[in-house]
Amino acid sequence: MATVLTGLHKKDLISRTPSPAHAKVLLTSLTDQGRTVLDDAYREVIVLERALAKAFEPEELTALCALLERATSVLTRQTPRRQ
Repeated sequence: MATVLTGLHKKDLISRTPSPAHAKVLLTSLTDQGRTVLDDAYREVIVLERALAKAFEPEELTALCALLERATSVLTRQTPRRQ
């Protein structure tokens, strides 16, 4: 996680400031540039979802979503939780 945050910070997508409550904690927030990148990504996802939805008949899309939900459930159960 530290490596990911460091990369985002170097790209000026997040800012990191010391926590007033704990000396070893850095508070992380999106920069304006980070918010723009995230907003752009959401827009691209919406476009992709709409294109995929148009590729299927309504019944097919319902079935696909049910299958994906089942697959996600299995993957979630199989993923060990770290504490």
